[in-house]
Amino acid sequence: MSIKLATVCMTLPLIAACAHVSVSDRNRTDNTAFDGYWEGDVSGTKKVQKIPGWDLTCGPVQLTLVGRVDQGKISGYIRQNENITYETNVNDAGRFYAAIPKKNKSYVPSPGSDATIPSEEFHVFRGQLDPATQTGSGRYVLARRNMLMEGCQTPIAFKKRG
Repeated sequence: MSIKLATVCMTLPLIAACAHVSVSDRNRTDNTAFDGYWEGDVSGTKKVQKIPGWDLTCGPVQLTLVGRVDQGKISGYIRQNENITYETNVNDAGRFYAAIPKKNKSYVPSPGSDATIPSEEFHVFRGQLDPATQTGSGRYVLARRNMLMEGCQTPIAFKKRG
């Protein structure tokens, strides 16, 4: 199943937010330097996080994101749950974005909140790979559609494995 997401930007007083965009087939790289296996260690979640319009209390996340880049496409899974898989394009700068629907609900409104939170959650992986250093960085986001595809974030540190 393929999910297409549009760019969503908004400006609030003193804050601007813009969701990352998936890489189109037209912008997919043909640079073979990215080809190979990459692992991303996901850890270091900050407990209290703020995104425009939301104050979040986040639980710790520790995962390993496994991926293989081949001809400008990265596909893979979360080692701790191989049922969570992704496939998306990589651009010439090494950037990629994947949003995978999440089936269970985990956000709970804060006491006193009048927000109705729909059950549209996603595992979002944003990254940038650097074949010159064979490393990369990114973030895992437990995202919600009503939060403009933002939510609790955890850094990802990538290393090329072959």
